[in-house]
Amino acid sequence: MTDTEGPDTEGREGRSPGTRAGERIGTLDALRGFAIIGILLVNIRLFRGPVDPAAELPELERYLNAAITVLAEGKFISALAFLFGVGFAIQTAGAERRGESPRGLLARRLTGLFLFGAAHAVFIWSGDILLTYAILGFAVLPLLRLPPRALLVWAAGILLAGPALLVLAGSGIFSALSSVAPAAAEQVAQLAFPGDLTGPALAAYASGGYGEMTVQRLRELLSFYLAYGFATTAPQVVAMLLLGLAAVRAGWVRDPRSHARGILGVAAAGLAVGVPLNLYHVLGDAGFGGSALVWPGEAALYLGAPALSLGYLGLAALLFGRFPDSLPTRRLSEVGRMALTNYLLQSVVLTAIFYGLRLYGEVGLPAALGLCLVTYAINFAVSYLWLSRYANGPTEWLWRRLTYAGRARG
Repeated sequence: MTDTEGPDTEGREGRSPGTRAGERIGTLDALRGFAIIGILLVNIRLFRGPVDPAAELPELERYLNAAITVLAEGKFISALAFLFGVGFAIQTAGAERRGESPRGLLARRLTGLFLFGAAHAVFIWSGDILLTYAILGFAVLPLLRLPPRALLVWAAGILLAGPALLVLAGSGIFSALSSVAPAAAEQVAQLAFPGDLTGPALAAYASGGYGEMTVQRLRELLSFYLAYGFATTAPQVVAMLLLGLAAVRAGWVRDPRSHARGILGVAAAGLAVGVPLNLYHVLGDAGFGGSALVWPGEAALYLGAPALSLGYLGLAALLFGRFPDSLPTRRLSEVGRMALTNYLLQSVVLTAIFYGLRLYGEVGLPAALGLCLVTYAINFAVSYLWLSRYANGPTEWLWRRLTYAGRARG
């Protein structure tokens, strides 16, 4: 998630050496737009109602859900994390040219992102990913200056060992809390591991007041960050962020045409690894081929999602770079230039529909996907109209103000 000086640009006209004006910026903006559009396919399942793995779904919904899992779940969060890493590298280079501290600049930007994420998660929608990016971005700062090969090694190691390390760390923290303040530990456990959240979610979002919704969002946030969700998401995000850093350091972002063969190779490898793993996850873990292999199926999705996201990014980068002036590329670039605004706008629109109109838990997946199309139309229209008058999206402008302590830039 970035502003106009985000993971792919440095000011409106800034560009890396060896890149023609507009080409790199347009391609990376289009990639961000593509990721923002794709992430809603996964989020819509949470916007429309609680997820009950044991529920018996209608046949059409069952197959649509499986298709979303194979093609989208985890892929676009990973893609945005990769582009976030691209931004880290570009912003680091820009800060060094200006004689600024890269870590100081990035720390201020991450703080701003954290504030956006906290407000979004608590007051609008608990499925927020901004907080996760901000928290993990701070964890990556010590690795900022590593060369490409070292970044690749770190990414692979974190991806493979990450969940186990996070679970062990969480267990140690919780054990320490239990020994020091057992009553507080018990309260945290009740909030973080409340069991079935389906009933409370329905009560809050389908018929509760705003205060009840806010309390439920806090419970869901605690459940995510203190339990299984964050432990599996964090290594994927960090690994993809490091890969984005490595791509810039290796020159692939500055001069993508010279590295077209390598980008195509990564895309092909990502598809070759990601498609079978994601299919295995659905066939073995979603009821299509039996549910005996739950943990292998989860592992397949955990590894297959970032692999497939690299396949998407590579093919899309080559396509957008080949047709930079095409209508789809230009429209996606506009959405990508306002990625933060559009991400938040999706939440505002869909919570207004599902929570405000009391449709939470009442809308089937096919109809919800129709609402995705409506939301896409809003994203495209707002981006086109806003950018025809202003250089930055509204939240992107505010983010830059927060980053530079009120000093206008670019």
